[in-house]
Amino acid sequence: MRNWTVKGIIFSLAVWALAVAAPASAQDSDGILISAGVGLLKFDHGVDASPGFSGAVSKTIKTLGPQMKLAVVGDVARYSDKGYRNLLYQGGLRVTASRLTRVQPFGQFLAGVEQSSFGDQKATNAVFTGGAGVDVLLNEVLRVRAQADIPVVKYEDGRDTGRRFFVGLAFTIGGQ
Repeated sequence: MRNWTVKGIIFSLAVWALAVAAPASAQDSDGILISAGVGLLKFDHGVDASPGFSGAVSKTIKTLGPQMKLAVVGDVARYSDKGYRNLLYQGGLRVTASRLTRVQPFGQFLAGVEQSSFGDQKATNAVFTGGAGVDVLLNEVLRVRAQADIPVVKYEDGRDTGRRFFVGLAFTIGGQ
């Protein structure tokens, strides 16, 4: 299982690097979007919802017509409560409806690694997360983000479905 940890970290770093160093030939001149905030994570087999924080980096890689944008995303999150700790390292794709000027809804799919520990018990597993959210633009650089995700953790002998809620700020670096 230690290989999953290394592979997950390498995968997350690769997605992050791709987001940061998106090719110059990309059809969009948007900058890099960085978000951070607080949230709750609750799994079906868990006792309580765990508070924590999450951060993401994304870069638009393609404009899908005049109304949609496709971005690559790297996401890292940490949640803990009462001796339980959960770390998520994920990467994937996000589609944003960019037609609206102030309110921009988005949907995303991420895949990566989940590490959990409780006392001496530790586990590293694959995680797949689908979700949606909305960015409310305050100005050209700063926005408020609200997001809800459904992470599915695949264990050796089954799976666990959760819910993740996130509220935070996102800001753009670079671009025009």
